[in-house]
Amino acid sequence: MTKTTHLLAATALPVLFVLAAGASAELVVNGGFEDHSFDESVFNMDNADFTAGVVGATGFGAANEIDILSNDDLSFDLVATAQGSWSAVIHSSTFNGLSDALSLTLTESLVVGQRYRVELMASASTTFGEGDGPLEIGVSEVNEAFGTLVHSFDTLSQDSWAAYSAEFTAAEAASFLTLRAAFAGDVGVWAQIDGVSLIAVPAPGGVLLAACGFAGLRRRR
Repeated sequence: MTKTTHLLAATALPVLFVLAAGASAELVVNGGFEDHSFDESVFNMDNADFTAGVVGATGFGAANEIDILSNDDLSFDLVATAQGSWSAVIHSSTFNGLSDALSLTLTESLVVGQRYRVELMASASTTFGEGDGPLEIGVSEVNEAFGTLVHSFDTLSQDSWAAYSAEFTAAEAASFLTLRAAFAGDVGVWAQIDGVSLIAVPAPGGVLLAACGFAGLRRRR
């Protein structure tokens, strides 16, 4: 009996750890913009060129001029990327009222009713006379539409990186996380972004159940 009980505990424990790890798996493909075909910084790319060059990303905003920046080739007093060597820039123009937007592919569709946490690094450049936000976050079932707004970071750090995070409950089985440079009144934003992440937030009840199960296995030993 003792040997059998020990075997049960030894096999069940890794399962609990696997469940816990799976709940926090990264869902965004290429959220750091490191996987692409560019050799140097490229400014004012049209959506088609950005989409063709950056793995797992699609540009679709009406402004149609997304930037990809390398730490080795920075211009206009821009900030070196927060993670890795590359970052992306989307902007909303005070002059023409148009804005950039992009989508990032998820490794799996969202589960309706599941809670998720989005995290990213961002900096609002003041070089071009724009404001400090907002940067809008959405989820979409298609890669060329913003979809449903889930959060707006209304004020970004100016000319320096800062970390941002928010949680939301999925209302649709979206396959893409979207980002859009928006307007504060009629003032736009030039938003440098990096390290975009999305993970499922474990349900408190599920964590408690796993903990109780582990405690029960320890008592049986």
